[in-house]
Amino acid sequence: MIEQITVKKFQNGELLNFMIDEVKDARTLEAAELKETLDTLDEVLAAFQVSLRKKKASVHTEQVTIYDRARDEKLRNLRQSIQGALYLPGKDKQEAAKRLTMLMRVYKNLHLMSYRNESEHMNKLIQELRERQYAADVQLLGIKQWVDEMEAANKEFDKYFDERDHEMGGRVIYDKKELRRQIGVQYELLLNLVHGLFYIKPSKQIELFIGRHNERVRKMRSLFAFRTTTGSRALRSKRAMLRELAVKLGWELPEGQEDYQYFSSSRILHPTEKQWYRLGKRNGEDTLVKYTPRKTKTNSVTSPVTEDAGTSPVTPTPPTPGGGSSDSSDGGAEGSIGGGL
Repeated sequence: MIEQITVKKFQNGELLNFMIDEVKDARTLEAAELKETLDTLDEVLAAFQVSLRKKKASVHTEQVTIYDRARDEKLRNLRQSIQGALYLPGKDKQEAAKRLTMLMRVYKNLHLMSYRNESEHMNKLIQELRERQYAADVQLLGIKQWVDEMEAANKEFDKYFDERDHEMGGRVIYDKKELRRQIGVQYELLLNLVHGLFYIKPSKQIELFIGRHNERVRKMRSLFAFRTTTGSRALRSKRAMLRELAVKLGWELPEGQEDYQYFSSSRILHPTEKQWYRLGKRNGEDTLVKYTPRKTKTNSVTSPVTEDAGTSPVTPTPPTPGGGSSDSSDGGAEGSIGGGL
């Protein structure tokens, strides 16, 4: 019997490592019927691996940041110089400062714009300051230096920003969601092919592969179930306390991930009584006491519901020796193909 597992519950890194092991193991069968599917999986997994790598920043990002700050600083110096000129002696200078102040109001908050928009608006501002209408005022107030420096910083910014855009544009962007879907499709096809080979061309090699595959699937199902039931850090801490108290009372619980079936929320299941216990006190000391669902009032003619989603806690089947367990949480998405080996 070859077990199936859905790829939806895998984290990206887990899925990559699991599938690499599956493909590598399947290639040991040296079956021509599997070659095309395995080759396709190799290609998809290679793209998936690249998509998981941390994206490196462009080599031009630092220069873009530096010159963006520089042009903002030059623009700020220009504004402050114009504002200061409003209080200079001489009516002609004050009038020039007023005209430039009105112009600068049109170009306020440039630093809040996107990189491209700021560049465009700054170029327009520089162009207007160099035109006849305002050029004389700039010359009169002696602020041409700030206009020149702002223009130089803006040009340097545009140069590095264009180079960064060109570099980033050449990078391949992968859709992780689509790659995961393709992995799922090809993996399902691979398992179906192996299942078919088991009956059409039975061999000890295929039988051993199915055994190794099923063991990998059982380990992942156990991990998924453990992850689902452990919950938050506070809940894990409380469960550790419950486990410690249970051990003191002589309960025999499995170690590690295999004990997940003995916990539900903040309760623990007695391994032989099949009775849920909760944290309580006896003689002023922490201990385990039997859990009794609290009944709530209801207007329905049906029997009252309990506090946990309307049903009493379900007693799970204790784990079987060797760590195997039936992971029903995957619903119909998982199962087995064919009969027993």
